Amino acid sequence: MENQEFSVKNDQSNVTKYQSLPGAQSSFILGILSIVFTLTTVIVGIILGIIAVVEANKAMKAYEINPSLYTKSEYSNANVGKILGWISIGLGSALFLFIILIIIFAVSLAIPFSACGVISSFF
Repeated sequence: MENQEFSVKNDQSNVTKYQSLPGAQSSFILGILSIVFTLTTVIVGIILGIIAVVEANKAMKAYEINPSLYTKSEYSNANVGKILGWISIGLGSALFLFIILIIIFAVSLAIPFSACGVISSFF
């Protein structure tokens, strides 16, 4: 009976417990949210993308320091979060620039018409 208890204790001590990689899950979720918010509200998407990249970089550095503590899937989650964050930042920046150019174009077209309206009111 004592041998059986010893073997059970021995089996449990050989099991390796992995910790969750801090920041990996949050960077993954923020990366997904940043893509969604970039397509709806550009500024919020860019901000979430930046936070996702920062969190992913922290997680990847923690994994590189001691990879035996964490699983490879946690590292993959951090990497995907980082990639989605960069895509969101790029896409959001392009959309933001496009919106600014449309506003500048609309204002530049409105100025001649408003100037004509002011001049014709004097005559």
